[in-house]
Amino acid sequence: MAIVWKWGSGKSTISSLIISYMNHHNKNFWAIDADTNMHLWLNFDIDYDNDKALSDWHNEFRIREYLMWNNIHIISPSHMIKTTPPGPWSVIIKSTDDWLLKKYSIWQIWSWELFFVWWYTGDWAWTSCYHTNLAILENLLAHTNFEDEYLIVDMVASTDTFAGPMYTQFDKIILIVEPTKESVDLAKKYMNLAKSVNTNHIIQYFWNKIVDEEDIEFIKKKLLIDQIPYLKIDNDLKKHLRNWMSMLTYFEAKKSYLSDVFSFLNNIQKIPFKTKTQLLAELHRKVSQLDYIKMPLWDLTHQIDEDFINSL
Repeated sequence: MAIVWKWGSGKSTISSLIISYMNHHNKNFWAIDADTNMHLWLNFDIDYDNDKALSDWHNEFRIREYLMWNNIHIISPSHMIKTTPPGPWSVIIKSTDDWLLKKYSIWQIWSWELFFVWWYTGDWAWTSCYHTNLAILENLLAHTNFEDEYLIVDMVASTDTFAGPMYTQFDKIILIVEPTKESVDLAKKYMNLAKSVNTNHIIQYFWNKIVDEEDIEFIKKKLLIDQIPYLKIDNDLKKHLRNWMSMLTYFEAKKSYLSDVFSFLNNIQKIPFKTKTQLLAELHRKVSQLDYIKMPLWDLTHQIDEDFINSL
């Protein structure tokens, strides 16, 4: 699942609470911080190790080398672009207990692990676009097929989800909506964009920063939807965020209320891996024809193996 919306809407906070909910209910999962402003590690009072960034050049190369394994359609890790689908002899990660990915986890506790994509340092400031770093996450999503486990991604903001193939690889996208005109207007535009690529059925609205019934009625009227999960503004939460106290502690103190708020997570319907891979292959055909891909790497449509996809 992914948690998306604009800067300041509460993506990292909601992500942290979902992580805490999953932890409380003993779920096995990966949590990946893919936001440009990385906060998950702070919300759990831990340190990050920049050498473990998934998009670090050495890590990215090793992960792609691992995922492609002996896939006969990929010449080298450098030919594995953001839309490259899995094929014969690719590695399909089926469990959170993966020997290679454990090397890049910045925190392992009980049944879950935390990863992050990238954190700008002085050496890299002004030299690259953050979104190019998301390609390795897109490769991981395309090669991951958990059965009874979860992958939670704190995403980049809003419609950036559609800048690559990630929107094809989630079972659920949680769209955070605030009780403001700007937020509900953006929510409408996001949903229309999702409809245009046939992924609107995986969108789950989540209302945040609710103060009173007036806020609820405002969003319901503007979006023409019934009441859905929402989170009230809480001074105790504000104190936790100010002091960088672990969100696990906050959740335990509020577990009765928060377990009810996030109970919808128990009903997420898994989209077949075959369906996701077919969507990815369709997008890969388009991306492979773009000049910035085709000029240096030639035509990569041969990376699509229809027989393999049909056999999934």
